Amino acid sequence: MAINYANEGKLDGALELYQDAKAHFEKSGDKNNASTALTNIADIMYLQGNLPGAEKVYKQSLDLISSLDGGEPGYTLSRIADLELTEGRLKDAKLHAKQAVETL
Repeated sequence: MAINYANEGKLDGALELYQDAKAHFEKSGDKNNASTALTNIADIMYLQGNLPGAEKVYKQSLDLISSLDGGEPGYTLSRIADLELTEGRLKDAKLHAKQAVETL
């Protein structure tokens, strides 16, 4: 449902649903899906133009993914690189893009 909201441009609705999902996953101890929800929240914040907030949440997701056995940080690293590229932080973007590729 949240992705449908996002695709329709209803970003506030999508954000609320992803936040609800994150809370549910945290409550149930599902760290893998909680990290996915965090990345989705950051994606919406990015689309809303809240780049500092998005970066903070992407890094929270990355920390959570890194704490998991078999966690796959590639997508989140690529999103961080994209955000840094948008901000003109080319050196940081290159580093995170390289790290994302290395996880494949």
